[in-house]
Formats: sequence, C-alpha cells, structure tokens
Amino acid sequence: MSNVKVIDMTGKEKKEFTGYHTISQRHDRPDDEPEEFGGGRREVFSMPELLHNLNLLVDMSEEDIIHNDRKLKHDKDLIVNMGYEKEKLDSLLEQEEKQIQRLTKILDIIATVNERTNPGCPNPVTLDECLAIFRILQNDFYAEYKMYELESLAVALVFPIMGDYFKTWSPLGNPGYGVSVVKEWQYMLGDPNHVYVKDQNNMDVYQRLIWDIWLPHVRSAVLTWNVRNCDPLIELLETWMPVLPMWVMENIQDQLVIPRLMAEVEAWNPLTDTVPIHSWLHPWLPLMKDKLEPLYAPIRHKLGNALTNWHPSDSSAKVILKPWNGVFRDGHMEVFLRKHIVPKLELCLQEFPINPHQQTLEPLNWVFTWTDMISLRYMVPVFEKCFFSRWLQVLCTWLGNMPNYEEVTKWYLGWKSVFSEQYMSHPVIKEMFTKALDMMNRAVSGHFQPGVKENMAYFTLNERRTIGEPATSRSNSPATSIPQTAPFEPPGVRASMTTYPASFRELVERKAEESNLVFLPVPGRTHEAKQVYRCGRVLVYFDRSVVFVMDDKMNAFVPVSLQKLIEMAKG
Repeated sequence: MSNVKVIDMTGKEKKEFTGYHTISQRHDRPDDEPEEFGGGRREVFSMPELLHNLNLLVDMSEEDIIHNDRKLKHDKDLIVNMGYEKEKLDSLLEQEEKQIQRLTKILDIIATVNERTNPGCPNPVTLDECLAIFRILQNDFYAEYKMYELESLAVALVFPIMGDYFKTWSPLGNPGYGVSVVKEWQYMLGDPNHVYVKDQNNMDVYQRLIWDIWLPHVRSAVLTWNVRNCDPLIELLETWMPVLPMWVMENIQDQLVIPRLMAEVEAWNPLTDTVPIHSWLHPWLPLMKDKLEPLYAPIRHKLGNALTNWHPSDSSAKVILKPWNGVFRDGHMEVFLRKHIVPKLELCLQEFPINPHQQTLEPLNWVFTWTDMISLRYMVPVFEKCFFSRWLQVLCTWLGNMPNYEEVTKWYLGWKSVFSEQYMSHPVIKEMFTKALDMMNRAVSGHFQPGVKENMAYFTLNERRTIGEPATSRSNSPATSIPQTAPFEPPGVRASMTTYPASFRELVERKAEESNLVFLPVPGRTHEAKQVYRCGRVLVYFDRSVVFVMDDKMNAFVPVSLQKLIEMAKG
C-alpha cells in the first residue's frame, strides 16, 4: 500500500501524498506552527490524544483492507482449485465405475465357468471352451488379467479337465497325443519367451501344469519301459521338447532315464548278450550328449573283462568296439586299446610264422584290421618289436644260405606290398625295409656270380628312392660301392652267415662274443620261468625270439632290438 495515492483535505489547501504513512506523519506536524508568547497566530484547537487515536484507527483500517484483499484472492484461488478437484474426482469416479463394470463381467465369466465345472453339470465346460474364455480374459481384460494374476484360475478350472484329458494317455504308445493342446496353453499361461527358472518352488502356472498333470504319466511310462527298446521314449521326448521347460527335460533325463540305463548297463554281459550295447545306447547321444558319460566307465570295464581271452582272429571284438570310436573320449579310447587290444596284437605277431617257402598272411591281416582304430603311434612299435625283428632274422638266415637273389627280391617286394602307404610313410617302417636292403646288398658283396652284385645294387638304389631315403646317405656311388655294414648288425656278422645259429639266444651269444662281451646265465635267477642271462653290463632273458633287457630306470624288462642290446651291453 506504499504506492497508494492519498489526498489530504485537512489543511488549508488540498495536498497529495503517496502512501498512508506519509499522511500520518504529516498530521504529526501541523501546517501552522504556534508563535512564541506575545506574537503570531494563536492556536485555538489542539487535541493530540484524539489525533493519535485517529491515526491508530486509520492504521487498523489499512490492515483490515490489506487482510480482506488477501482473503478475497485466496478464496478465489480456492474456488478454482476446488473446481479442478471436482473434475478430477468426477473422472476418477467414472473410471472406477467402468472398472467395477469390467470386474463384474469378469466375475460373471468366472462364475459361469465355475458352475460348469461342478460335478453333475449337464453342460460341462471343455478344454477348448476354457481356452477361449482365457483368451477373452487375456485380450479384453489384459490389465485385470495381469493385475489379479487371472492365469492362476487355471489351477482350479483347467487342471481337473486337463487331468481327465490325459487320463487314458499311453506316452510310449501315442507320443504325440496332446502336444498341440499343451502348446496352446503354453502361450496362454507360460512365459512368452519360454524362459523358465530351475526351481520347483517358483513355478508359474504352466510349469505346474506340466509337473502336476503331464509328468506323472511320463514317469510311470519310464519306470515300466523296456530300456533296449529305446525308440519310443526318444520319440516321446523329442516330440515334447518344444513345449517342455528345459529343467523338466533335464529332470526326466537325470532322474528317470539315466538310472534305468545305468541299471541295464550293470546287467549287460558282453560275452552272452547277443544284442550290441551300442544299438540301444547310441540313439540317446543326440538327445543327452555328455549326460551319458557316467555309463562309459562300466561299459569299458565290462568290455575289458570280455577281452581277457580274446584272440585277434575273432573279428567280433572290433564289431563291438568300432561304434564306440568317437563316443568315448579320445584319451579314454586310447588307453583302453593300449591296455586290452595292443598286447593281443603283439602276441599275435610274435606267434606269426615267417616262412619264405610257405607264407600265410591271415594273422597279419588280423592285426592290420585295427589300423583304423589304433594310431600308427602305437601300431608301428608293435610291428617293429614283434614282426620286423623276426622278419630281418629270417632274411638274414635266408641270405646266409646262398639263396636265389631273384626270389629274395620278390619276397622283399611282396612284403613291401603288404604294408599300406600309410605305414610305408612312417620313418620306422622305412628304416626296417632299408635295413633289409642293406642286408641284401651286403650278402652279395662277396658273391661271384656275374651280374648279381650289380643287379642288387641297382635294385636297392631304386628301392631307397621309392621308400624316400636318398641313396647317397649310404654310399657315394650306389652302382659300384656297396656298404659292408648295416645298422641291423655289427661288422663281422657276414662271415658267420653260412653257419647261422639255430636259435635267437645263440645268435645273441655269438654277437656278444664278436663284440667281446660276457654272455653267461645268472645262476638261480629267472623271470617268468625263463632263464636270465648277463650280457656285458645288462641282464636279459628271451621269449619267442624277442630279447628283453632290464631297464634300471623303469626297474622292468623291456624288449629291444639286437643292435640296441649290444649298445646297452657295451655301456
């Protein structure tokens, strides 16, 4: 109010002021000041108390005016706000009336369905009708459907009907029964992204439908299922896989299928069972993958026991083991073959007769059939230890009796053709055939029949080129210069070829004498019922034309070649 224009008419003249406070201050100073005693105009009317009271009344009136003005503005604002509030409440009331109407419709629908689910109802509700009703609730009343979790009504309304639907179901006889029905309810009751947690305590309605209604039928079927007839159950699980939560499928596999398979594996006997185990176990691999891993250890154990008396001539072993190649882990299969198959192949090669005059290759073919399962890493040492050592001995004996060298070369080429390119590319196999060439070359070095020496030199030159060894590695002029020694035998053995020893032990004894080594039996010491001998610095014994040397590091007898024995004996 400080800017209010105020007109003062109380003086001699009209005066204008700004604000009520100025006029009150003006009244405190009258226009005509009284003159001193004896001079000027004399003040006739002076009432300061009245003026003070009047000023107070003016101030109070001013405050009332200000207060009333403020109250008027407040009341006007209040009226506006109350108008807005009224509109808001009217809108809310209208929405709630609509919500009540929607809830009333929902309750009417639920009540109608509930009445039709009561026993004895002349018009019971069907699964298709229930699905249509839930589709209406979900589409027309989506907010209420989510807010009030109306899908939980399916527990009381749909589960009993679904139970009757699957009551006569034979899962193994009719695996596809009800898949389409359950799939529709999956979209209605389950997670739209089909993401389910592995927790039976936090199942949604759809998972409860599978667990409470569907799974008991499958559980009963698996408990009475013939494990060796795997196709019906596999077809059942593959058919239902798209509509099953992953944890339900894993529960079936871990708690129902694996125990049944394990029990059947424990009862399986590979010696008496005519049905191969892989025929009813491998079909599970695409569905269960690594879950079958616990079954493999007992299977390998049973197969190993069954191979105790097995001979390589029996091809049934490979028929049984071949399907497991690639199923067992590489390391496990490798260990199994080295433990149960490789020793049998070694024994077969040790007993395999090598006779240039009448040769049978059938035992050798028994061994070769395992090449696709046993890597050359293990097959080549078997041939080196159990075949080539004896093969070279036979060749040495034959060459010492002045043979027909044309027959010798044909014999050599025949044996070379027996080994596949896979074997012939291996350095050890190349070395064995190279040793044979050296022996043949050395045998003709003192032969005086015209053309034999040159023909053999030419033959060995070509053969070295064929097997990949440069001819210059052994002679400077292959056509004229023939090596006098070979890695297989020490110098001097050529002189004794004509009186070749009758046994392998005698051959070793003679080699020891030529190398100035002591060769004597150790009194009272045997190994596996065989006499132990001292050859120079090592102990040896003989078994089927194979010499075994005591390895101090391994503290065991190990097979070695004749050349290696002489080197170890010399120290």
